[in-house]
Parts: sequence; structure tokens; C-alpha cells
Amino acid sequence: MDANTIIRIDMNILEFEYLQEVIKNLDSTDINQNYIKEKLTKLIKSPSVFQRSEAKQDAAERATRVRSRKAKEKIEKAHKQLKLDIKRGTAKKMSYYALSKLSGVHINTVKKYITLDEVKVIKAKLSLH
Repeated sequence: MDANTIIRIDMNILEFEYLQEVIKNLDSTDINQNYIKEKLTKLIKSPSVFQRSEAKQDAAERATRVRSRKAKEKIEKAHKQLKLDIKRGTAKKMSYYALSKLSGVHINTVKKYITLDEVKVIKAKLSLH
């Protein structure tokens, strides 16, 4: 970042008032960049001062639920499709990798929603047919 870079900071009224207080308490005769940087860093890192607004927190939680639901739906759809493909003989085996590729979801997300035991049980059932 250079001196012309613009940075936007969202803050609530309490955070803004706290920042104003920090600026007021700066000694106007001894203002140096390190002191200001130190004070602002302390301000930003203080969890008691900067907190997410309730609306932002609710929005983040809703977005997470929506993303999770969509991922689960994709994985379930891929799971059903892969079982059919294995029965038909067009797919070789059930695996996290195969589910990941078929669903378009990252393999770690597949592992989060499908346990290894479920994959093993499905493999065993499919091998009996």
C-alpha cells in the first residue's frame, strides 16, 4: 500500500467515539507516526471495542446456512448419482474424490458431510449386488 491507498473502515457509533477519544488524547506537540500506529493497532485489536453488529452477524450466519445447505444438496445429488453409476457399471467406486468431482464441491466439504463409514457401507452394499 502506498500513501494514496484509500482504506474504508466500518464502525458503529461507540467505535467511532472511541477513535475520536484516542485522537483527542494525542499530544499535538509530539505526534509521530509510530505513536499513532501503535494506538490505532491497539484499538483495532481490542475485542472489547470492535465487535460485529448484530445485523452483520445475523447476515453472516444466514449466508453460512445457505452455503452449507447448497453444498449438502449438491453432495446428496452426487451421492445418489454415483450409486446409480456404480450399479450400472459406469463408475468404478465410491470415494470422497469421486463425490467431490461429481458434485463440484471441495473434497474437504464432502468429508465434512459424508463420513468414511457411510462410504464404506455404500461400497459394501454395492459390491453385494
